[in-house]
Amino acid sequence: MPKYEKGELWSVNNVPLLDIEVSFSIAKKKKEDKKKSKKVSATPDSNTIKYKPDLEKCTSFFDECLQMIITSTNDIHILEDELMPFINNNPDDPKKPNFELSQENAWIVEAKENLAEILKEELQGPKELMEKYKKFEYVLNEKKRDLSKQLINNENKATLDEIKDKINHYDNAAYEIMNLSNDVEDFPLFRI
Repeated sequence: MPKYEKGELWSVNNVPLLDIEVSFSIAKKKKEDKKKSKKVSATPDSNTIKYKPDLEKCTSFFDECLQMIITSTNDIHILEDELMPFINNNPDDPKKPNFELSQENAWIVEAKENLAEILKEELQGPKELMEKYKKFEYVLNEKKRDLSKQLINNENKATLDEIKDKINHYDNAAYEIMNLSNDVEDFPLFRI
């Protein structure tokens, strides 16, 4: 039931509008020509944690929705005179819309401003959650072979305490990642 005293014209749905996944991408290694050398190259920052779809695509989705409203409203060319006698049909130009809207229309400008304000507010929660996950992005960029060489195969072999500390560090990181958030986090506009 809408809360009319708070200016609501309809009740607010408690189910988020968009589903977003937290995912990570691992760099794909590109092999160079076998005859030249056996080097494997990968960009160092390509192992990342990200949203899928990303937040920019989500905001552009809302802009596209607004554009679809404009387009569909402008596609209405003929309304029944008997049902809506106050509508002035255009017999001279049958392709002219009954209610013409454009990007410069006051309603559309106000809707864009309100939408930008709402998105700015509603994106704070997902951005804060992503920052929590970004803290552990180093785990994706750590190479097991390099780490084991550093600890075991090195001239200065690590002591058992150093190895134990490193294992505990990654074990604690895994525990923190698992408890960072619920499997599903609901924000008013987004479900992650």
